[in-house]
Amino acid sequence: MGQVGMRCVSLVAVAGIFSLALTAAAQSVDPNSDRYSDCTPGVRSYFNYPVFYIPGVPYTATVRVTVEKKQPDGTTVRNVSRILSARDSNGKERYEESLGCFRDKDGRTYDMVNVTIGDPVAGTSLQWRLGPNPQQKDAPLLHQPEAFAGSQVPPSMREWNYEYVQTVPGQPTRTIRGESIGDKVIHGIQVQGRRNTVTTPSVEQGSTQPAVVIHDWWISTTLGVVMAGTSDDSVRGHTEMELENFTIGEPDPSVFQPPPGYTVRDQSTAQAATRSPTRPTNSSPTDSNPCSNVTRHVQDPRFVAGQHYSYQTRPQDVGSTLTILEIDQVPQLGIVLWVSVDHFHMPSLPMGGPERFAIGGFPVTRDALEASGIRLIDSPPLTLVPNYGYWIRDCVALTYRTSIADALSTHELKQCQDNATRTKQNPNQCRVP
Repeated sequence: MGQVGMRCVSLVAVAGIFSLALTAAAQSVDPNSDRYSDCTPGVRSYFNYPVFYIPGVPYTATVRVTVEKKQPDGTTVRNVSRILSARDSNGKERYEESLGCFRDKDGRTYDMVNVTIGDPVAGTSLQWRLGPNPQQKDAPLLHQPEAFAGSQVPPSMREWNYEYVQTVPGQPTRTIRGESIGDKVIHGIQVQGRRNTVTTPSVEQGSTQPAVVIHDWWISTTLGVVMAGTSDDSVRGHTEMELENFTIGEPDPSVFQPPPGYTVRDQSTAQAATRSPTRPTNSSPTDSNPCSNVTRHVQDPRFVAGQHYSYQTRPQDVGSTLTILEIDQVPQLGIVLWVSVDHFHMPSLPMGGPERFAIGGFPVTRDALEASGIRLIDSPPLTLVPNYGYWIRDCVALTYRTSIADALSTHELKQCQDNATRTKQNPNQCRVP
């Protein structure tokens, strides 16, 4: 699942445990399955639902996401994926993200799913990937208590009203509007509606109709659960999200553990040298591994985690934005910022279409970000955090030192070449516009 303009936030505790059980006769998700399904390769959802770490309101649910997308030949393809969502009475949350539909070596289709377990009590984040791939059996455990600190209660749904114009040199001016769309009842639960509308003048030759992207979602602020949502996008198609088998009550503890055969790798050793929040690390130029001296969570006079920026995009990525996830300091590079990027196109890759670049974020130097033509949009609270597993071992080699647009092109070319090598094609045929 991708972003839809709403970032994950946290809610304060809700007193009491609800004993109400609300279920719908629908297919449930086996948390330990390889997720084989009758999905459609090349069609995926970009609908994101926020995760609320609320103690005292446990639940389990299947999230069904249906996508209908019109193809260039006029036909419509449809894809249905199901993922698992759960939260225990201590606020521990299981969040799943569908990465798309793929085929195994025997031609069977399956959903590739990324699983994150956020534990606000332990201050940890555990991640693993599901799919019939025996090489992906690692589950890194990250110690990130700061990710759950400083939680803020989001404003009431009825106060979700705003409108502003986003102007970036060389790009069409976009109008972004947020509004409340009333209340309704889903599975017997009162929910409040939010709508986010992004309007962009058409960039197609001879067209005068603006491109309009509308995202609706319906949230129970009492339970802290997104019960349903829709997204209408001329590029991504029509998406519907709703909960099935929604049950209020303590989940089976196994849903918060990796499947049998996975190895949990505690990252505390790699993180131990990186925990000073603001004090620079004393290091010499002769250090053999500068990545062992990374200083985490440093302060910067301009950038703050959670800031949302527009930037100077590639021609095919008009409307793409980026979000600051983290600010670190590397002895050989200075300030390094982790960013996520959305709404961009990589037609040379099998998936094509808009994708999220480097799931969990990717690092760029401060100078590279400054050279990307950035413009601040807003600064909402942020609790999503990147995965430092590989970067902390080879930070200098993995950090981008070019503009965001050039970094996207570099990533696309490398992914195309890697895919060509895997499929025994000529990687020299890869061309990135």
